[in-house]
Amino acid sequence: MIEQSVALAWQRFLTVSPWEARAVQQEIQAVFNEEFVPTAREWPIGTVGVIDGSGFVKHGTQSLGVQRQWCGRVGKKENCQVGVFLLGVTPAGTALLDHQLYLPETWAADADRRKKTRVPPEVTFQTKPQIAAALAARSSVGFDWIIADEEYGRDGGFLDALEQGNRRYLLEVPANTTVWTEKPLRRTPDEFVRQVRLLADALPAKAWRTVQLREGAKGPLVFAFARLRVWSVRHRHAGPPVRLLIRRSLERVPEVKYYVSNAAPDTPPVVFARCRGSGRLPSGPQPSSHKITPQDVAGETSKLRSAKVTL
Repeated sequence: MIEQSVALAWQRFLTVSPWEARAVQQEIQAVFNEEFVPTAREWPIGTVGVIDGSGFVKHGTQSLGVQRQWCGRVGKKENCQVGVFLLGVTPAGTALLDHQLYLPETWAADADRRKKTRVPPEVTFQTKPQIAAALAARSSVGFDWIIADEEYGRDGGFLDALEQGNRRYLLEVPANTTVWTEKPLRRTPDEFVRQVRLLADALPAKAWRTVQLREGAKGPLVFAFARLRVWSVRHRHAGPPVRLLIRRSLERVPEVKYYVSNAAPDTPPVVFARCRGSGRLPSGPQPSSHKITPQDVAGETSKLRSAKVTL
């Protein structure tokens, strides 16, 4: 247990002392590049960057950015702060590479609260996907993959930013996401625009491939995967071609997840599967068979609940 006097001293240091949080994150990324990234040769998915939003429940109303909003840690709306995190994952371990506090629009527009909490004048409202795009853009790590959940995968601006930065991604999208099943031309009829859940329902048995991700507590963790080439609908217009990955559990009532990727057409399905596979994030060196998901990262970032999240 940390004594209150020590906690208050740290809070004062983090809040008012002249130190550069960005410089600290840059140093962490330099160490990650030097010591962690080389170990990524030990597994087929390389170095993975994980974007994760995590909420921190608060009981008061004075903390910067706090309001009643969705808190993923408790699975409901709650009075909380929300941060966006960029983590790097390799066989050698996981590192928090960068982060930024989400400042809700009501906070960003409130001059009195901004002054009281010392929000810098240059800080303006950004959506969580916009923050995530900025984290990825300023990172010095050469990620082989960027993965994130559907809050980011459904945001066209975030996908645009990753593509413009030559970042390869595999992002979860909602079941009602629409795509083109044929290359969109001027006279292509709208009947070729389909929801991804309907595409999954129509796939024949031969389109699915069963992949064992790892050994679980109750036996092997196995899913069926299928992939399709589709064309994205971006900002209500035809977008670039992407790979649609569909993951289906083998239960009687299966759970189905949908992902989009800008990876090369010849990317093996097992690489997609491992990149989005299940498992706990390691706290130290782990064998190359370890897999990760944003849900794993949520568990790790929840450990930062008492940490100071900077703007």
